Amino acid sequence: MALLIYLRKGPTESIDWAKREIYLDQSFYELLFRLHENSKLSSPLRQLVSIGYGEECVINNKHISAMLVEAASLAQNSFEHPQLEAFLGVLRKAAEGNCDLAIAGDMYPDLSNRRTTCIL
Repeated sequence: MALLIYLRKGPTESIDWAKREIYLDQSFYELLFRLHENSKLSSPLRQLVSIGYGEECVINNKHISAMLVEAASLAQNSFEHPQLEAFLGVLRKAAEGNCDLAIAGDMYPDLSNRRTTCIL
């Protein structure tokens, strides 16, 4: 599965996925999935792997800083992925612009066994 991420400037803004900020590929999704599959703890990044194919999730700006801290700790702990730095840039841009993140699941295989649409 892959993840489309769009910066939403307000709750009434319609989402145009063609203008997405970043497309996180299958290997990025798998990295997050492996890190969180056995964890019972809730975390902002764990929400990303709970999204199923064709589902959408909106992460409110107040949660972006926690997501940024968690993603930055991945980079500091030697987790390597070519898209990690670009993802951190998108999170910084969302935090600075007071934007929400709209996220959608795209493509198979979907490793998540949960079928929920989340709003954080």
